[in-house]
Amino acid sequence: MSRQWSEEEDNQIKEKYGKIKISEFSLDRTNRAIQCRASLLGVVGDMVTAKRIHSINERAFRGVNNESAYWAGVLASDGTIYQNRVSLECVDKDLVEGLRSFLGYSGKIGSRTREGRKTSYYIKVNNINIVEDLKRIWNITSQKSKTLQPPKINKCIKPFIIGCIDGDGWVYRNNRGRLLLGCCGTHSLMEWVSKHLDYKNKIYQNSKCKHVYKIEFSGRFAEDKLKELLTIKTPHKLKRKWEQE
Repeated sequence: MSRQWSEEEDNQIKEKYGKIKISEFSLDRTNRAIQCRASLLGVVGDMVTAKRIHSINERAFRGVNNESAYWAGVLASDGTIYQNRVSLECVDKDLVEGLRSFLGYSGKIGSRTREGRKTSYYIKVNNINIVEDLKRIWNITSQKSKTLQPPKINKCIKPFIIGCIDGDGWVYRNNRGRLLLGCCGTHSLMEWVSKHLDYKNKIYQNSKCKHVYKIEFSGRFAEDKLKELLTIKTPHKLKRKWEQE
């Protein structure tokens, strides 16, 4: 039967992990057990020697403002939550760099190139406080692709929607020059977005992924919404989406 961790043990890991070698801990635990406990607590450090720990703003998503709402929207639509880890991967390096800056994260951005695809860039951070805030305030959980609910906010709604569009939406002109603007997600989220953008048309279900729905504006309505959303101050807007002539 496994022995439970005491508050004193947890506090020692939080205080010292990443600053001293694991072998120097005054705990009656194996190195592997200490590493696993540190991961569960959201404490980041080198897995072998624990020489270094990356800095991060643990309270980044605790307040509701234009900046936190925008990045929460990006993560709601295109991020991943797994246990105590938050990650974002996309082809837009500037978007990933923007999230890194917002989080005050001192770690590096990674990249990978798969055959036949563009290079993608990613950031992965382990922090239990950020994960808990994303769930508590923004309703973003590990099962968000199927269960995502609207955030628990009554302000900064448009910045959140802009983040959703940057994460998994679109703004472009078709070959006839007609503007199309939209995004996708769970039915509950699309209802919420529709309400706050005064969209009264049908919410469409994806024929291949039954839990994915989309809304799309076009023509004059899309032009008006584009102008409206461009006036909203956010820390970032993807140029390839928002700079439409």
